[in-house]
Amino acid sequence: MLRVPASALIFRAQGAELATLGPQDRIVMKPVSVGRNLGSEIEITSGIEPSDLVVSTPLDTLENGEAVQVAAPAALGEPAGAPD
Repeated sequence: MLRVPASALIFRAQGAELATLGPQDRIVMKPVSVGRNLGSEIEITSGIEPSDLVVSTPLDTLENGEAVQVAAPAALGEPAGAPD
């Protein structure tokens, strides 16, 4: 069982999905089974592997195969996109 940020889940007509980063920085949408809601995190009972790179706050319009630009993670306490 894995935990992901609650903001990572996308709810569509076919059910809950997570956007993961695939080869050549393209999105791979993965249908998932959701376990317990832990507030800021959600348990995922099936559908992803520990090695999957999950998009933490995807747009609802994100589609399978869409090219994305990967940003470097912000340092703790530093807002995303802050200059070095």
